Amino acid sequence: YLAQTYHCLGDWENAYHFYTLRSQIQGWDEENFMTALRLAQVIEQKITTKDGSRWDEALAWYLKSYSMRPYRIEPLLAIAH
Repeated sequence: YLAQTYHCLGDWENAYHFYTLRSQIQGWDEENFMTALRLAQVIEQKITTKDGSRWDEALAWYLKSYSMRPYRIEPLLAIAH
């Protein structure tokens, strides 16, 4: 929840740090999916506010989240956008 709090506050550096730590811990499947999805969103937000050089990393996390829950459309919508 700490990562999500930083995410909601727009603190992309801390959100990235704590989502990355959370992604290394296996838990409930839905939480694993949301961690990967939100990590991709944070990386994408960091791209928007910085130099744009990390789209490959964001894309990898979007695809990973989609592979965890192929019936959830959010990752594909983000990629298409």
